[in-house]
Amino acid sequence: MAALLLAAVASTAAGAPLRLRVVEAAVTKGALRAGVNLGTWSAWGADQLMANVLKNPGFEGTIDRAVVRVSSVRESRFSDDDAGLARPDGFWIGGTYDVRTGRAAGRGGTVVDSRLHGPDGLPLLRAAENVEGLAPGDIVVLTRVSDDGPPAGWTLPGSSVGRLRPSSEIRPRSPGRRSLSLEARPGAPVELVTWLDSIGDRAGRMLPLDGPWRLSIWARGVSGAKLTASVKRVGARPFVEETVEPGAGWAERTFDFEGRDSGPATALEVRFTAREGTVLLDDVRLSSRREDGSAFRAEVREVLAILRPGLLRDWQGQLGDTLENRLAAPYARRPSRYRPSGDADFGTSIPELLGLCRLTGARPWIVVPPAFSDEEWRSLGRFLASSARDLGEVVVEVGNENWNPMFRPGGVADPATHGALAARGFGLLHAATGGLPVLRLAVNGPHVDPDRAVAFAASAGRRDLLAVAPYVLHALATGLPPERRLDALFEGDGGRLDRIAVGLRKQGVELAVAEVNVHALGGTATAEERRPIVAGAAAGTAVARRLLEAFLLGARRQCVWSLAEYETFTASRALTPLFGVARDLGPTRRLRPSGLALSILNAALPGDAHRVDVLGGPASRNVTAVAFRSAAGWSLVAASAEPGPVEIEVSFPREGLRPSRLLVLHAATPLETNEDEERVTVKERPLPVSGDAVRFTVPARGLAAAVPERGKV
Repeated sequence: MAALLLAAVASTAAGAPLRLRVVEAAVTKGALRAGVNLGTWSAWGADQLMANVLKNPGFEGTIDRAVVRVSSVRESRFSDDDAGLARPDGFWIGGTYDVRTGRAAGRGGTVVDSRLHGPDGLPLLRAAENVEGLAPGDIVVLTRVSDDGPPAGWTLPGSSVGRLRPSSEIRPRSPGRRSLSLEARPGAPVELVTWLDSIGDRAGRMLPLDGPWRLSIWARGVSGAKLTASVKRVGARPFVEETVEPGAGWAERTFDFEGRDSGPATALEVRFTAREGTVLLDDVRLSSRREDGSAFRAEVREVLAILRPGLLRDWQGQLGDTLENRLAAPYARRPSRYRPSGDADFGTSIPELLGLCRLTGARPWIVVPPAFSDEEWRSLGRFLASSARDLGEVVVEVGNENWNPMFRPGGVADPATHGALAARGFGLLHAATGGLPVLRLAVNGPHVDPDRAVAFAASAGRRDLLAVAPYVLHALATGLPPERRLDALFEGDGGRLDRIAVGLRKQGVELAVAEVNVHALGGTATAEERRPIVAGAAAGTAVARRLLEAFLLGARRQCVWSLAEYETFTASRALTPLFGVARDLGPTRRLRPSGLALSILNAALPGDAHRVDVLGGPASRNVTAVAFRSAAGWSLVAASAEPGPVEIEVSFPREGLRPSRLLVLHAATPLETNEDEERVTVKERPLPVSGDAVRFTVPARGLAAAVPERGKV
């Protein structure tokens, strides 16, 4: 099969072009435009996604949810099999348990005791009753909702601790469940603070407060209360700082300001200070007054309009979330957590995802926590049946990388156990939708272990897709010259994706790509050596090449990771510019080469994927070429690993219009980046057609696409 993936190329020294012919029969019908993972909404980095830039704006409490793999059972007591997942003594008291697999699946009740360590040293839980039928290896989900703590995402300076309390009193018509009571004393104010956009000088301002902005909050005062609200860059003069005297009744306080954000790239600080009396706060918003009512920032929508993704995958770490919370309005939504330690995080909702899909023309790919109960699966089905019929297709995936130990606190790593859980959930979901024809059900498996990946698909019963993450270049060694580093970028995956595709065809399951990008977090390379490889022009070509290979193997649905992640830590704790395909969402809105490559590929899609045969010319195996046919005509995308330019002549079948323009990923060298200034672009030029053939040049380590007239695809 590998021979079908790579077209031969002419050596750079040869004068004759590589002659290619598009095969008439399609190998993959109905390939969608490549999609993108929206990723986690951060308050500090490039991925500040929402129009209301403040997380947890309703000051709501926290959801904790965890997956237990039963180690032992005795009467009403059961233990987890991983000591590292234990919570403090008593943590789960008053919470619920729900059995998800085995003979006791569907049963649940209340947790009356929990211990950090039981007699065997493992986390111990005690239910209010004996759980008949529960056995070692079964999956049990624990859930606890807490409304008595401070709001995640907000900080109390030390002097304010103990004088900020949650209150069940809420402002009129709030969808939330609580407000906050700030109890000031003379000379002892109470403060509530959050920070945004805090990467600093190495990235510059990611969230500039230029132009008309608005801060608003609902407040009520007791005993001569005074409230000061301020927004500023740390160390700079405030954009706005106002003191008001909230009355005895709830009222929305609005502070408009004109931002001139030209100072240092320090963190943005939003601070509320109760200076006298008691102040109740609820439902805060900070947003540009230029926003049009959409949930996502205008900058997000502008970048997506360039990328034209066919899918938007919603993976933001929501393994500890509930369906109620996944559907909740922003002021009612809670932060959630599935790990034993760390802060709870606040994400976007499924309705917001569907709204963004409608604005962009993309299809939704929803990641459902394995922790969902039977009733949550049914309720999701009813929601999708009423809210998603117009979206063409909805992918629902159970968990994210269940096989990955990183997600064990909220996932199910054993293929057979995961398959039983997924089959139960999928059956309930499908029945509740009434057989929604646009529903596509997905499980996931490890690209690095093809046999195990296929086992995840085989065990799941009712499923349509297996999603994998065939990342490019997992590690990079130090000391390599630039050409050797570039060679490493274009090394194949050892046939793993091919083996997975073969195994899936035997099951009648489709291959899908949940995530793909350059990875390169391992190895000993320095930050300076790594940067032009992971963020350079050639990285865009390498990502496109992996996508093209997967299209030929039957993957109609593919998503890159991710929209806007500025940087991440390598295995050696150095920072490197991965994984966002956009360098930022403001002010530059520059696409990285991986994002530019995605936009080029999507100019050729959607359509049926066709293999390309070699007719003549000196041969190597360093160009991947795939043709696509749609109602608009033919396209061809070519990704080259050659160190020099390659001239290509392509002949198309007689049926269908020939491409008329050429898109090229343009850079002075394959190592150029867009990190500090725009040095990699997409160049467009007309494409002369001679009979059934077109002829063009692919740059060194470059990407080019012959595509139809603008607007046709």
